[in-house]
Amino acid sequence: MRSADEALLRIDGLSIEFGALESPVKAVNNVTLEVRRGETLGIIGESGSGKSVTAMSILRLLPKDQARVTQGRIWFDGNDLLEAEPGQLRRVRGKDISIIFQDPATSLHPSFTIGAQLIEAIRVHDGRISKADARTRAAELITSVGIAHADERLDQYPHQFSGGMRQRCMIAMAIANQPSVVIADEPTTALDVTIQAEILSLLRVVQRETHSAVIFITHDLRVVAQVAERVAVMYAGSIVESGKVDEVFENPQHPYTSALLRSLPALDHRAERQVSIQGSPPNPSDLPPGCSFEPRCDVADGRSVCTTDRPPLQDIGGGRTVACHFSGETEAVAVNLSRHSMQPQAIAAAAQVDIEPVLRVENLDKRFAIGGGLFTGAKREVHAVNGVSFDVYKGKTLALVGESGSGKSTTARLILRLHDPSGGRILFGGLDLAKSNGRQLRDIRREIQVIFQDPFGSLNPRLTARELVTEPLKIQGIFDPNGPDHVGELLSRVGLSPSQWDRQPAAFSGGQRQRIAIARALILEPRMLVLDEAVSALDVSIQAQVLNLLADLQDELGLTYLFISHDLAVVRQLADSVAVMFAGRIVEQGVAADVYGSARHPYTKALLAAIPGTDTQRRAPGDDVEVTEARIDIAEHGCAYRLRCPIAQDVCATDSPSFARIEGTAHDVACHFGAVPVEVGAP
Repeated sequence: MRSADEALLRIDGLSIEFGALESPVKAVNNVTLEVRRGETLGIIGESGSGKSVTAMSILRLLPKDQARVTQGRIWFDGNDLLEAEPGQLRRVRGKDISIIFQDPATSLHPSFTIGAQLIEAIRVHDGRISKADARTRAAELITSVGIAHADERLDQYPHQFSGGMRQRCMIAMAIANQPSVVIADEPTTALDVTIQAEILSLLRVVQRETHSAVIFITHDLRVVAQVAERVAVMYAGSIVESGKVDEVFENPQHPYTSALLRSLPALDHRAERQVSIQGSPPNPSDLPPGCSFEPRCDVADGRSVCTTDRPPLQDIGGGRTVACHFSGETEAVAVNLSRHSMQPQAIAAAAQVDIEPVLRVENLDKRFAIGGGLFTGAKREVHAVNGVSFDVYKGKTLALVGESGSGKSTTARLILRLHDPSGGRILFGGLDLAKSNGRQLRDIRREIQVIFQDPFGSLNPRLTARELVTEPLKIQGIFDPNGPDHVGELLSRVGLSPSQWDRQPAAFSGGQRQRIAIARALILEPRMLVLDEAVSALDVSIQAQVLNLLADLQDELGLTYLFISHDLAVVRQLADSVAVMFAGRIVEQGVAADVYGSARHPYTKALLAAIPGTDTQRRAPGDDVEVTEARIDIAEHGCAYRLRCPIAQDVCATDSPSFARIEGTAHDVACHFGAVPVEVGAP
C-alpha cells in the first residue's frame, strides 16, 4: 500500500519533440510532475503550452510517426510507461488510467449506442463478465452520473444526447473500471456555465467515491480554483510555477501566473480596458535562449540575464516551485498591467435613449420542421425562436446570453438572413430584413457583418491574411487595386504587422486569426457587427486582447455590436445591455449593471451563481456534493423554465409569464415572481 504522501503517478524530466530532426518543435521541455491518490492536480496555460501533449504522453497516445520523447520517464505502479510493452499498455489504458477528452461528440462513436460503448469499455478489461452483467453495470454507471431512465438511454446514440449528457457518458466510461488516475483534458471548455458546474460537481463526487487521482487540464483559471488542490502553470512547454492552488492564486511568484490571473474579466464591475499580456507565446520551433516569457514580461525590463539564461525550476519552500530569475518582483506586474479602471455603465435602454435604434427586432419567430421521414414518424415543429423582441442602439453593445439551445445563434442567423424567419420583423435602416431578398439583401449585408466563434473554420486556409480581407471587396465588386491600401491599413489597425500579411491562417495563433476575421468583417465599413461566441475559444490573455480591440474599434468607428455568448464574465466587460434567452424566449432584459447586480429571473440567477470564482476558499466541499439528474426538460405549457425552477408554483404550470417592466427601472423580466433581486454569486 502506498502512503498518502507517495506519488501515484510521476513524470520525471519529460521532453517531447515533433517534426523534422533538423528543426524540431519542442512541445514539452523537461517537465516534472506528480499526483497523489485522492488529489486533483490542475495544469493550466495558454494553447500551445504543452498541457495536452504532456497528458497524452502518459497513455502513449501521441502519433508515433510525429512525436519523439527525447528524455524522461513516466512512472506508474513501479513501471516506466514509456517502456511498457503493447499488451501491458492496453491493460493500463482505461483500467488503471483513464482519460476524459474535451469534445465528447468526437470521442464517442456515432455508429454505436451509448450502451454498446460502455459495455465494450467494461468487457475489454474483464473478459469473464457476461454481456448481460456488463449491461447491468453500464446502467448503474450512467445512473451514477445523473442520467435517468438508464435502460432506455443505453439503447440511444450519442446524437440523441445533449453536450452535457454526452460528457456525463464519457465520465461514466472513464470510471467504469475504477481507475487509479483520471486525466480530464479540458472536459468543460465547450459547455455552458450551468452544465459546467454540474460536471465539476460530478467529478468531485467521482473522486470522493473512487479515491482516484485526477489530472485536470484547462486554460480556465476559475475552474482550477474550484477543483484542484495543487496547480502547475505551463508556458512554452515548460512548468514555470507550481504549488498549492490557494497559495499560487493568492501570491503568484512567476510574472506569467500573475498576468494570467489579472487577465480574468471581472464580474462585479465593467473595466475601461481589460488587463492583457502583450504579444503571443513563442514559436516552439524557435524558442529564445533565455527565458521563454521574457519578450512579454514586465519584470524582465531589459535585464540581460533574462535574455541569455533559461531560469531553472527552483524549490522556494512550502512545496512551491518557480522558474524565474526575479520571482520576488511580481508586484511589477500589477503596476504595469493596471491599465484598466472603472467605467460607468452606458445608458442603453429604450426608455433612456431618445434616438431610433440601429436594429429593431419585433416578435421574431422561427420554427423548424423535423421528422417526417420513412423511419422517423410524423413531422413535427420545434419552436427555436419564440416572440423575441429587442433594440440595439448606435455605438452600443447588446449581448444575448443563455445556454446552448436557447435560441441565441438562431436569432443571429435570422438577423443575417442565413435562416428565413417564420414570423416577426427585423428593421434595419428603414428596411424589414425579414422581407428583403436578392440585391437588396446583398446590399444590407455590407452594413451587417458577422464574426464567428472558430476563426480557423471560418477563414479559407488557402488564402493569405491580405487575400482574406480583400475578398469581401471583390465579392461586392468594389475592389480597386490601384486605390488606397485600405486592406493594409485595416490589418495594421487590428495589430498585424506587414511581415504577417502574406501568411496563411495556419501560421497564426487563435487570437491573431480572430483579428483577421475582425478585419475581414470591417473592410466593407459596416454599421453593425454580429459576434457569435467570437472570443469563447480563446485563452484568457488572448481573449483580453481581442476584447480591448473590439472596444477600441467601437469607440473609433461608432460600431454597433450584437454580442452572443454563454460566458457571462466576458459579457459583463463588453455589453451595455443584456438579454437573457431560455427556450427561444427572452426571459430578462436590461442595462448590464442592473441585470448583473439585481437579477430577477431564476434562470438568470442560476447562470450567475454557476460562474466559478477564483476564491479557492469558496469551492463547494466534496462531502456536500450530490449527483443531480441531468436536467434538460423544457415545459410545453406555462413557464418553460418551471421544471428546473426552485420557486415554481401552481400558476407557473398553467400561465406563461408575460414580459413586464420593473417599476422605476429599464429592466424587464418574464416571471410571475420576478420582483425580488439577488446579488451576483448568491446561491
